[in-house]
Amino acid sequence: MSVARILILSAGGGAGHVRAGQALEAAGRARGDGLQVVHHDALEFCGRPTRAVVADLYRGLVDKAPALYRFLYEQLDREQSRLTQALVRRYDRLAYRALERRVLELDPDEIVCTHFLPAHVLVAKRASPRRAAAPAVIRGRISVVVTDYDAHAFWVNPGVDRYYVGSDEVRHLLVRRGIAEDRVRVTGIPVHPAFGRARGREAAARLLRADPDRPTVLLMSGGLGVGRVEETLARLLALPETVQFLVVAGRNESLRVRLERASAKAQRRVRLFGFVDNIHDHMEASDVAVTKAGGLTVTECLARGLPLVVVNAIPGQEEMNADWLVEYGAAVKVRHPELLPFKLGQLLGDAQRLGAMKRAARRLGRPGAADAILADLRPA
Repeated sequence: MSVARILILSAGGGAGHVRAGQALEAAGRARGDGLQVVHHDALEFCGRPTRAVVADLYRGLVDKAPALYRFLYEQLDREQSRLTQALVRRYDRLAYRALERRVLELDPDEIVCTHFLPAHVLVAKRASPRRAAAPAVIRGRISVVVTDYDAHAFWVNPGVDRYYVGSDEVRHLLVRRGIAEDRVRVTGIPVHPAFGRARGREAAARLLRADPDRPTVLLMSGGLGVGRVEETLARLLALPETVQFLVVAGRNESLRVRLERASAKAQRRVRLFGFVDNIHDHMEASDVAVTKAGGLTVTECLARGLPLVVVNAIPGQEEMNADWLVEYGAAVKVRHPELLPFKLGQLLGDAQRLGAMKRAARRLGRPGAADAILADLRPA
Protein backbone atom coordinates (compact mmCIF):
# COMPACT_ATOMS: atom_id res chain seq x y z
CA MET A 1 0.00 0.00 0.00
CA SER A 2 1.38 3.43 -0.94
CA VAL A 3 0.93 5.68 2.07
CA ALA A 4 -0.39 9.17 1.32
CA ARG A 5 -1.56 10.42 4.72
CA ILE A 6 0.12 10.00 8.12
CA LEU A 7 -1.38 11.19 11.40
CA ILE A 8 1.13 11.62 14.22
CA LEU A 9 -0.22 11.63 17.77
CA SER A 10 1.92 12.71 20.68
CA ALA A 11 0.88 13.66 24.21
CA GLY A 12 2.12 16.65 26.17
CA GLY A 13 2.66 14.79 29.44
CA GLY A 14 6.36 15.08 28.58
CA ALA A 15 8.02 17.40 26.09
CA GLY A 16 10.02 14.59 24.52
CA HIS A 17 6.93 12.86 23.14
CA VAL A 18 5.91 16.07 21.38
CA ARG A 19 9.43 16.72 20.04
CA ALA A 20 9.51 13.22 18.57
CA GLY A 21 6.21 13.92 16.82
CA GLN A 22 7.48 17.25 15.56
CA ALA A 23 10.61 15.56 14.23
CA LEU A 24 8.55 13.09 12.21
CA GLU A 25 6.34 15.89 10.96
CA ALA A 26 9.35 17.96 9.83
CA ALA A 27 10.97 14.97 8.12
CA GLY A 28 7.73 14.14 6.36
CA ARG A 29 7.26 17.68 5.07
CA ALA A 30 10.88 17.76 3.87
CA ARG A 31 10.41 14.71 1.65
CA GLY A 32 8.71 16.65 -1.12
CA ASP A 33 6.96 13.55 -2.48
CA GLY A 34 3.37 14.50 -1.74
CA LEU A 35 3.26 12.78 1.65
CA GLN A 36 0.64 14.43 3.86
CA VAL A 37 1.72 14.58 7.49
CA VAL A 38 -0.42 15.98 10.32
CA HIS A 39 0.69 16.13 13.95
CA HIS A 40 -1.61 16.52 16.97
CA ASP A 41 -1.08 16.42 20.70
CA ALA A 42 -3.73 13.90 21.75
CA LEU A 43 -4.32 15.85 24.95
CA GLU A 44 -5.49 18.89 22.98
CA PHE A 45 -8.79 17.07 22.49
CA CYS A 46 -9.29 16.98 26.28
CA GLY A 47 -9.55 20.71 26.82
CA ARG A 48 -7.13 23.04 28.58
CA PRO A 49 -7.99 22.24 32.23
CA THR A 50 -7.41 18.51 31.77
CA ARG A 51 -4.14 19.12 29.89
CA ALA A 52 -2.93 21.30 32.75
CA VAL A 53 -3.84 18.67 35.34
CA VAL A 54 -1.96 15.95 33.45
CA ALA A 55 1.16 18.10 33.04
CA ASP A 56 1.07 19.34 36.64
CA LEU A 57 0.57 15.84 38.02
CA TYR A 58 3.61 14.51 36.18
CA ARG A 59 5.84 17.46 37.10
CA GLY A 60 4.62 17.39 40.68
CA LEU A 61 5.43 13.73 41.09
CA VAL A 62 8.92 13.88 39.61
CA ASP A 63 9.85 17.15 41.37
CA LYS A 64 8.18 16.79 44.74
CA ALA A 65 7.83 13.04 45.24
CA PRO A 66 10.52 11.22 43.21
CA ALA A 67 10.47 8.22 45.56
CA LEU A 68 6.73 7.80 44.98
CA TYR A 69 7.25 8.18 41.23
CA ARG A 70 9.90 5.46 41.33
CA PHE A 71 7.59 3.14 43.25
CA LEU A 72 4.74 3.72 40.80
CA TYR A 73 7.02 3.28 37.78
CA GLU A 74 8.37 -0.02 39.03
CA GLN A 75 5.05 -1.34 40.33
CA LEU A 76 3.17 -0.49 37.15
CA ASP A 77 5.90 -2.05 35.08
CA ARG A 78 4.69 -5.34 36.59
CA GLU A 79 0.94 -4.75 36.72
CA GLN A 80 -0.16 -2.07 34.32
CA SER A 81 -3.22 -3.55 32.63
CA ARG A 82 -5.88 -2.24 35.04
CA LEU A 83 -4.45 1.28 35.11
CA THR A 84 -4.08 1.28 31.33
CA GLN A 85 -7.74 0.36 30.98
CA ALA A 86 -8.67 3.10 33.46
CA LEU A 87 -6.67 5.68 31.49
CA VAL A 88 -8.34 4.59 28.26
CA ARG A 89 -11.80 4.87 29.84
CA ARG A 90 -10.97 8.32 31.23
CA TYR A 91 -9.69 9.58 27.89
CA ASP A 92 -12.74 8.04 26.20
CA ARG A 93 -15.07 10.11 28.39
CA LEU A 94 -13.08 13.33 28.06
CA ALA A 95 -11.86 13.43 24.51
CA TYR A 96 -12.44 10.42 22.31
CA ARG A 97 -15.32 11.82 20.27
CA ALA A 98 -13.26 14.88 19.32
CA LEU A 99 -10.31 12.67 18.39
CA GLU A 100 -12.59 10.33 16.48
CA ARG A 101 -13.97 13.23 14.41
CA ARG A 102 -10.45 14.33 13.54
CA VAL A 103 -9.34 10.82 12.59
CA LEU A 104 -12.39 10.34 10.36
CA GLU A 105 -11.83 13.74 8.78
CA LEU A 106 -8.18 12.98 7.95
CA ASP A 107 -8.76 9.30 7.09
CA PRO A 108 -5.05 8.53 7.55
CA ASP A 109 -3.33 5.50 6.05
CA GLU A 110 -1.02 5.38 9.06
CA ILE A 111 -1.30 6.59 12.63
CA VAL A 112 2.02 6.94 14.44
CA CYS A 113 1.89 7.45 18.22
CA THR A 114 4.87 8.85 20.12
CA HIS A 115 3.06 8.28 23.42
CA PHE A 116 1.40 5.09 24.64
CA LEU A 117 -1.97 6.69 25.60
CA PRO A 118 -3.37 7.43 22.11
CA ALA A 119 -2.11 4.05 20.92
CA HIS A 120 -3.99 2.20 23.65
CA VAL A 121 -7.13 4.24 23.04
CA LEU A 122 -7.18 3.74 19.28
CA VAL A 123 -6.31 0.04 19.42
CA ALA A 124 -9.15 -0.49 21.91
CA LYS A 125 -11.59 1.37 19.67
CA ARG A 126 -10.47 -0.52 16.59
CA ALA A 127 -11.15 -3.77 18.40
CA SER A 128 -14.53 -2.58 19.72
CA PRO A 129 -16.16 0.21 17.63
CA ARG A 130 -18.43 2.66 19.44
CA ARG A 131 -21.45 1.95 17.24
CA ALA A 132 -22.07 -1.16 15.19
CA ALA A 133 -23.44 0.87 12.26
CA ALA A 134 -20.58 3.40 12.26
CA PRO A 135 -17.76 3.25 9.74
CA ALA A 136 -14.47 1.85 11.06
CA VAL A 137 -12.65 4.58 12.94
CA ILE A 138 -9.22 3.15 12.18
CA ARG A 139 -8.64 2.20 8.57
CA GLY A 140 -4.84 2.17 8.50
CA ARG A 141 -2.12 0.74 10.67
CA ILE A 142 -1.30 1.95 14.17
CA SER A 143 2.40 2.29 14.95
CA VAL A 144 4.20 3.33 18.11
CA VAL A 145 7.54 5.12 18.57
CA VAL A 146 9.03 4.31 21.99
CA THR A 147 10.78 7.50 23.10
CA ASP A 148 13.09 6.07 25.78
CA TYR A 149 15.80 3.44 25.89
CA ASP A 150 13.57 1.25 28.02
CA ALA A 151 10.17 -0.27 27.28
CA HIS A 152 7.93 0.16 30.31
CA ALA A 153 4.89 -2.09 30.37
CA PHE A 154 2.74 0.94 29.51
CA TRP A 155 4.12 0.78 25.97
CA VAL A 156 3.17 -2.86 25.45
CA ASN A 157 0.05 -3.54 23.40
CA PRO A 158 -0.21 -6.63 21.17
CA GLY A 159 -2.78 -4.78 19.04
CA VAL A 160 -0.19 -2.28 17.79
CA ASP A 161 0.81 -3.04 14.21
CA ARG A 162 4.41 -1.85 14.39
CA TYR A 163 6.91 -0.54 16.92
CA TYR A 164 9.90 1.73 16.23
CA VAL A 165 12.56 1.70 18.94
CA GLY A 166 15.95 3.20 19.72
CA SER A 167 17.99 0.13 20.58
CA ASP A 168 18.27 -3.64 20.22
CA GLU A 169 17.66 -3.96 23.95
CA VAL A 170 14.26 -2.28 23.73
CA ARG A 171 13.37 -4.52 20.79
CA HIS A 172 14.35 -7.60 22.78
CA LEU A 173 12.34 -6.45 25.81
CA LEU A 174 9.21 -5.83 23.75
CA VAL A 175 9.50 -9.28 22.18
CA ARG A 176 9.95 -10.85 25.61
CA ARG A 177 6.78 -9.03 26.70
CA GLY A 178 4.67 -10.51 23.95
CA ILE A 179 5.13 -8.32 20.88
CA ALA A 180 5.72 -10.30 17.68
CA GLU A 181 9.34 -10.03 16.60
CA ASP A 182 8.48 -8.99 13.05
CA ARG A 183 6.52 -6.00 14.35
CA VAL A 184 9.52 -4.26 15.97
CA ARG A 185 11.99 -2.13 14.00
CA VAL A 186 15.22 -0.70 15.44
CA THR A 187 15.29 2.67 13.66
CA GLY A 188 16.37 5.00 16.41
CA ILE A 189 14.21 7.65 18.06
CA PRO A 190 13.30 10.48 15.65
CA VAL A 191 15.04 13.85 15.91
CA HIS A 192 14.59 16.94 13.77
CA PRO A 193 16.27 16.75 10.34
CA ALA A 194 18.56 19.63 11.37
CA PHE A 195 20.51 17.17 13.53
CA GLY A 196 21.61 15.41 10.38
CA ARG A 197 23.13 18.55 8.86
CA ALA A 198 26.58 19.27 10.29
CA ARG A 199 27.76 22.88 10.35
CA GLY A 200 31.13 22.06 11.92
CA ARG A 201 32.30 22.85 15.46
CA GLU A 202 34.12 26.06 14.56
CA ALA A 203 31.27 27.48 12.49
CA ALA A 204 28.73 26.57 15.18
CA ALA A 205 30.85 28.20 17.89
CA ARG A 206 31.30 31.37 15.86
CA LEU A 207 27.55 31.51 15.24
CA LEU A 208 26.99 31.42 19.02
CA ARG A 209 29.82 33.90 19.68
CA ALA A 210 31.78 31.26 21.56
CA ASP A 211 35.48 30.41 21.33
CA PRO A 212 35.89 27.17 19.32
CA ASP A 213 39.31 26.55 20.88
CA ARG A 214 38.15 26.41 24.51
CA PRO A 215 36.69 23.37 26.28
CA THR A 216 32.93 23.93 26.09
CA VAL A 217 30.17 22.65 28.36
CA LEU A 218 26.49 22.83 27.39
CA LEU A 219 24.10 23.27 30.32
CA MET A 220 20.44 22.80 29.42
CA SER A 221 17.74 23.88 31.85
CA GLY A 222 14.99 21.66 30.45
CA GLY A 223 13.60 19.57 33.28
CA LEU A 224 16.32 20.47 35.77
CA GLY A 225 14.14 22.85 37.74
CA VAL A 226 14.85 26.55 38.27
CA GLY A 227 16.77 26.30 41.53
CA ARG A 228 18.84 23.38 40.31
CA VAL A 229 20.01 25.21 37.18
CA GLU A 230 21.30 28.15 39.20
CA GLU A 231 22.90 25.83 41.71
CA THR A 232 24.47 23.73 38.94
CA LEU A 233 25.94 26.74 37.15
CA ALA A 234 27.38 28.07 40.41
CA ARG A 235 29.12 24.75 40.96
CA LEU A 236 30.41 24.59 37.39
CA LEU A 237 32.00 28.03 37.63
CA ALA A 238 34.51 26.46 40.03
CA LEU A 239 36.10 24.76 37.03
CA PRO A 240 39.26 26.33 35.51
CA GLU A 241 38.92 29.67 33.71
CA THR A 242 39.72 27.98 30.41
CA VAL A 243 36.33 26.20 30.40
CA GLN A 244 33.43 28.06 28.79
CA PHE A 245 29.72 27.41 29.16
CA LEU A 246 26.73 27.60 26.85
CA VAL A 247 23.67 27.86 29.13
CA VAL A 248 20.17 27.48 27.69
CA ALA A 249 17.43 28.77 30.00
CA GLY A 250 14.52 27.98 27.68
CA ARG A 251 11.30 30.01 27.84
CA ASN A 252 11.82 30.99 31.47
CA GLU A 253 12.83 34.64 31.12
CA SER A 254 13.08 35.23 34.88
CA LEU A 255 15.50 32.29 35.11
CA ARG A 256 17.61 33.75 32.31
CA VAL A 257 17.80 37.09 34.14
CA ARG A 258 18.82 35.40 37.40
CA LEU A 259 21.44 33.31 35.62
CA GLU A 260 22.77 36.47 34.02
CA ARG A 261 23.18 38.06 37.43
CA ALA A 262 24.71 34.92 38.91
CA SER A 263 27.31 34.75 36.15
CA ALA A 264 28.02 38.50 35.95
CA LYS A 265 31.61 38.04 37.11
CA ALA A 266 32.18 35.31 34.54
CA GLN A 267 30.75 36.95 31.43
CA ARG A 268 33.74 36.04 29.31
CA ARG A 269 33.18 32.34 29.83
CA VAL A 270 29.38 32.10 29.99
CA ARG A 271 27.07 32.53 27.01
CA LEU A 272 23.43 32.69 28.12
CA PHE A 273 20.47 31.89 25.86
CA GLY A 274 16.72 31.89 26.34
CA PHE A 275 14.54 29.72 24.14
CA VAL A 276 16.46 28.48 21.09
CA ASP A 277 15.32 26.63 17.99
CA ASN A 278 18.85 25.63 17.00
CA ILE A 279 19.94 23.50 19.95
CA HIS A 280 21.74 21.33 17.38
CA ASP A 281 24.24 24.19 16.91
CA HIS A 282 24.81 24.47 20.66
CA MET A 283 25.45 20.73 20.81
CA GLU A 284 27.84 20.83 17.86
CA ALA A 285 29.84 23.64 19.48
CA SER A 286 30.19 21.73 22.77
CA ASP A 287 32.41 19.00 24.16
CA VAL A 288 29.95 17.64 26.71
CA ALA A 289 26.38 18.28 27.86
CA VAL A 290 25.32 18.54 31.50
CA THR A 291 21.66 17.61 31.64
CA LYS A 292 19.06 15.10 32.73
CA ALA A 293 18.46 11.96 30.72
CA GLY A 294 15.14 12.50 28.97
CA GLY A 295 14.78 10.24 25.96
CA LEU A 296 14.75 13.00 23.33
CA THR A 297 17.52 15.02 24.98
CA VAL A 298 19.69 11.91 25.04
CA THR A 299 18.85 11.11 21.42
CA GLU A 300 19.61 14.63 20.22
CA CYS A 301 22.98 14.61 21.97
CA LEU A 302 23.86 11.26 20.44
CA ALA A 303 22.84 12.49 16.98
CA ARG A 304 25.50 15.18 17.41
CA GLY A 305 28.10 12.80 18.89
CA LEU A 306 27.94 14.69 22.20
CA PRO A 307 28.65 12.77 25.43
CA LEU A 308 26.61 13.53 28.53
CA VAL A 309 27.19 14.12 32.21
CA VAL A 310 23.84 13.12 33.68
CA VAL A 311 22.57 14.87 36.81
CA ASN A 312 19.23 14.72 38.62
CA ALA A 313 17.86 11.86 36.49
CA ILE A 314 14.18 11.19 37.12
CA PRO A 315 13.68 7.78 38.75
CA GLY A 316 12.40 5.28 36.23
CA GLN A 317 12.81 5.96 32.55
CA GLU A 318 15.57 8.58 32.88
CA GLU A 319 17.63 6.34 35.15
CA MET A 320 17.22 3.56 32.59
CA ASN A 321 18.35 5.91 29.83
CA ALA A 322 21.38 6.99 31.86
CA ASP A 323 22.35 3.39 32.67
CA TRP A 324 22.17 2.51 28.97
CA LEU A 325 24.39 5.47 28.07
CA VAL A 326 26.96 4.61 30.72
CA GLU A 327 26.98 0.95 29.68
CA TYR A 328 27.88 1.93 26.11
CA GLY A 329 30.45 4.52 27.14
CA ALA A 330 28.65 7.73 26.13
CA ALA A 331 27.89 9.22 29.56
CA VAL A 332 28.96 9.73 33.15
CA LYS A 333 26.39 9.68 35.95
CA VAL A 334 26.68 12.07 38.88
CA ARG A 335 24.74 10.80 41.88
CA HIS A 336 25.84 13.58 44.24
CA PRO A 337 25.59 17.14 42.83
CA GLU A 338 28.57 18.18 44.95
CA LEU A 339 30.75 15.88 42.82
CA LEU A 340 29.74 17.47 39.50
CA PRO A 341 32.74 19.85 39.17
CA PHE A 342 35.13 17.06 40.15
CA LYS A 343 33.75 14.52 37.68
CA LEU A 344 33.40 17.03 34.85
CA GLY A 345 36.88 18.40 35.51
CA GLN A 346 38.31 14.88 35.33
CA LEU A 347 36.58 14.27 32.01
CA LEU A 348 37.64 17.55 30.42
CA GLY A 349 41.20 16.97 31.58
CA ASP A 350 41.43 13.54 29.94
CA ALA A 351 41.40 14.06 26.17
CA GLN A 352 41.69 10.34 25.46
CA ARG A 353 38.68 9.46 27.61
CA LEU A 354 36.60 12.35 26.28
CA GLY A 355 37.46 11.38 22.71
CA ALA A 356 36.38 7.79 23.36
CA MET A 357 33.06 9.00 24.78
CA LYS A 358 32.47 11.20 21.72
CA ARG A 359 33.11 8.23 19.44
CA ALA A 360 30.73 6.10 21.51
CA ALA A 361 28.04 8.79 21.25
CA ARG A 362 28.47 8.95 17.47
CA ARG A 363 28.15 5.17 17.21
CA LEU A 364 24.89 5.26 19.15
CA GLY A 365 23.51 8.28 17.31
CA ARG A 366 20.88 7.85 14.59
CA PRO A 367 20.23 11.32 13.15
CA GLY A 368 18.29 9.77 10.26
CA ALA A 369 15.79 7.90 12.45
CA ALA A 370 12.78 9.98 11.35
CA ASP A 371 13.54 9.27 7.67
CA ALA A 372 14.03 5.57 8.46
CA ILE A 373 10.60 5.40 10.10
CA LEU A 374 8.91 7.21 7.23
CA ALA A 375 10.67 4.98 4.70
CA ASP A 376 9.39 1.90 6.53
CA LEU A 377 5.88 3.33 6.56
CA ARG A 378 6.10 4.21 2.89
CA PRO A 379 8.61 2.01 1.03
CA ALA A 380 10.06 3.54 -2.13
